[in-house]
Amino acid sequence: MVEALFALVFGTLAIGAVALVSAPLRRSQQARPASDDGQQRDLLPAREAALRGLRELDFDYRLGNLAETDYHDLRERQKLEAIALLRATNEAPIDDPLQAEIERRVREARQRRGARLVRSGQNAPAPAVKVSRATRWLIGGAASSLLVVGGVAWLYLSTRAAQADQRPIAQLPPAVGRYHSIAILPGQPITALIGYRDGLLASRDGGQTWGRLAASGDIATIASHPARPSVIYAAGHDVFLKSEDGARTWTAVAHDLPGKDVRALAVDPDAPNVLYASVADQGLFWSSDGGGSWAAVDASAGVQATAIAVMGGAQPRIYVASADQGILGSLDGRTWANASGFVNGALPTRRVNSLIYDQRSGDSYDAGSSSAALTGALYAGTDRGLFQSVDGGSSWTRLALEADVSAVAFDPFKAGVLLAVDAQARVFRSEDRGVTWRNGS
Repeated sequence: MVEALFALVFGTLAIGAVALVSAPLRRSQQARPASDDGQQRDLLPAREAALRGLRELDFDYRLGNLAETDYHDLRERQKLEAIALLRATNEAPIDDPLQAEIERRVREARQRRGARLVRSGQNAPAPAVKVSRATRWLIGGAASSLLVVGGVAWLYLSTRAAQADQRPIAQLPPAVGRYHSIAILPGQPITALIGYRDGLLASRDGGQTWGRLAASGDIATIASHPARPSVIYAAGHDVFLKSEDGARTWTAVAHDLPGKDVRALAVDPDAPNVLYASVADQGLFWSSDGGGSWAAVDASAGVQATAIAVMGGAQPRIYVASADQGILGSLDGRTWANASGFVNGALPTRRVNSLIYDQRSGDSYDAGSSSAALTGALYAGTDRGLFQSVDGGSSWTRLALEADVSAVAFDPFKAGVLLAVDAQARVFRSEDRGVTWRNGS
């Protein structure tokens, strides 16, 4: 399917380029014959008159009507005029004895001139090749179109090569259901956590090897804040845990959420104590005291969230991902709008399994005078691969990870590092913001 689409685009570009650059040539070819034919029609009568004059001059001389001196003078002038007209009209074949005589003399004159150049040690100049303007357009345009099409082909093939070269850095043990969430915790050494039905797995070598932690329960979501690297939240079905020592020990959080099935959790990047949580069949809630007390966020009860991302900055935004409605975004938590992109920049699926916001990605987007500039990037893990948005969800770009992505996380201290786990329990690592995933052995 992708190859057929690429072939169609490639062919369309090539045909369009050739049509564009050949248009001036077609116009030139259409205009030139009319001009050349008109010039020929004007010169032919004059040529015939000059030849007829030579014949009449010869006839009068044979009748004795002209003196010899007058005859030779008149005939020389008439002959030169006829030669010029013959050159202008370039008529062939030559079937008239007089025309043949004139052409013979022209050839002899050219030969004598060439012989003089050879005797003087000079080479006869090669005739200049005149390239028409339309031909130059055609040659330049063809070269440009080849460069454009070649560049598109190189970009496509290099992207396909990057996707084909993706290699997992780890294979997790089989699990009942998916591995729900993944997080990279700031600190030394860097610790990565993965939540699943039977608790938590941890890695302290960049995701290559994993071991179980003491935390138990069906962990669906993990959250932390770079400003408080030792404080980690882990929640899920009938479980809400907190660690204050970098995931070494865990305690249950006493909270007043209306349900016990927490599907998604996020920390405000500008406020470490502000948390957002989505509870199954209850909606979206927020806490300002680190998860102890919660208040409902309006107009969100209909969204069955799979992930929450909070974009900080001058104009904070809340994003909620779902398994069947794509991504929704809100500036105030009360009114929600599509954030799955539009037209060519839209996500190709409504199933979004994971959503994160990297404030330190280095991206920026000027939303215009009516809105504050956006910084950072959103990453969405879907059943059709991994995608990135730098304009707040208005458009999404596919990254080179072809997998059913269950969860994705970024390294809050080392820019450009991403970890992802897919539905086949494979762990992938990228060190260039998701462009390539070739860090496996």
